[in-house]
Amino acid sequence: MTLPSPNTVRTVAVVILIGIGLIHFLTLPQGFKIAGYLGVALILAIGLALAGAYALLHEDQVGDQAGVWWYALCQGVLNSLGYLLSRTAGLPLVSHRVSADWDSGLSMSLFYCGMLLTALSTWVLAVRWSRRRRGTPVASARDRDRLGGR
Repeated sequence: MTLPSPNTVRTVAVVILIGIGLIHFLTLPQGFKIAGYLGVALILAIGLALAGAYALLHEDQVGDQAGVWWYALCQGVLNSLGYLLSRTAGLPLVSHRVSADWDSGLSMSLFYCGMLLTALSTWVLAVRWSRRRRGTPVASARDRDRLGGR
């Protein structure tokens, strides 16, 4: 399994996270109109998406680089699950039925961005895990001697 340039993958993930934050921002007025707690949850979601984008931009300075990608994976999964659960089970303490809004453009965009972020983060983590599990490939006799003659 190969991974493109880390800068490319990081940039794509940052754009997706900023897109998720933008979608939450655009649904903010509707969220406050439906229920006050939903508007507050959207503000928190915007902050979490932007914090994830910031952490990915500064991945090199973070001590645990895999942790940033685990965070991105959780962001993608939770946004996708939130879309599915709000459409199937509805929202608590809300008389407005959101379950009829399956084809809302912003909602579908949020689901799509969440699934893309989930797939990208899973790919990055799987490649890093397989590289760590395999170890460093020996490219020359000098490397083999340096590693103890494996």
